[in-house]
Amino acid sequence: MKPILSILLIFSAFLFVSAQEQQQKVVHFKKLQSFLPTTTLPGYMRGKPTGSTQKNMGFSSSEASVRYEKATDSTTYSIEIKIVDMSLIPYAAWAMAYQQMDFENETEDGYEKSVTVAKKYKGIEKANTGDYESCSLNFAVGNRFHVEMEASGLDDVKILYSLVDAMDLDKLAKLTAE
Repeated sequence: MKPILSILLIFSAFLFVSAQEQQQKVVHFKKLQSFLPTTTLPGYMRGKPTGSTQKNMGFSSSEASVRYEKATDSTTYSIEIKIVDMSLIPYAAWAMAYQQMDFENETEDGYEKSVTVAKKYKGIEKANTGDYESCSLNFAVGNRFHVEMEASGLDDVKILYSLVDAMDLDKLAKLTAE
């Protein structure tokens, strides 16, 4: 077995055991829903927030989301905002570590770069400006929550940042399960 693979397997086993030993409760999805943006976007319909909290094989997860949609004669635009409590999900640390990198990539169809959201939360901004326009903004809050914003049919991330401004991220960062 290659040394790097051995190290990854050992680290994975450590994460699995550590997560089970330090089992804590996740924040219930109904509480997470209160941190989703409630702002109106011109021309968009805001759907009803959804969510789930579950436990499986000793691990708990919780997420809340809301969707905005705008339909025209030829196109449907959508924006989905999701807050995930990642405190007990194995490998979540790896996903959050990726967001801590500083980088910028550009292709003929778009770009991807590291950003700082709301002046303190590291994340990744992407935009696809090719045939299928889309954009996203993903960032970690309080070393526990992952905020995902995905838009299809449009490539201007300014609309995602306007939704970030409507969220109380500092209060979310301090949120704990009761």
